[in-house]
Amino acid sequence: MTTDADRAASVRVRGCRHALGERGRVTHRLVRTSSDPPRRDGSVGSTNPRGYSYRTEKTWVAEPLPDSPDGGADVILVGVRTLSDGVRQWWGEDGWTYSPTRFFPALLVVSSLRSKPFLVPLEAYTATEEVSE
Repeated sequence: MTTDADRAASVRVRGCRHALGERGRVTHRLVRTSSDPPRRDGSVGSTNPRGYSYRTEKTWVAEPLPDSPDGGADVILVGVRTLSDGVRQWWGEDGWTYSPTRFFPALLVVSSLRSKPFLVPLEAYTATEEVSE
């Protein structure tokens, strides 16, 4: 029988139920990238007076985990986050704005209890223990 505490400690993402604290295995992590990194010298493209480009596309990209010889790592699920890809735009005196173009869920995991959490795409996560309903 499922108690209220069990329901509170589990999350449902795209029809799959995962329990917070469950162990799993991941093959990739998400890294934030920019299509046009800031340029201080203003030598290429249009820039604002501070040397940054006027428009930058910010996206999350899945990359293989570093330092994993077998291509994966054992992790503990600690949360779910909603991320967005979008466009960062300079508007002069008004400053920077960010306009999201796409939203998607990602899992927040840690490789040990003392390590920094990192984000992984749903497709890269495989649970290694069953979650009871």
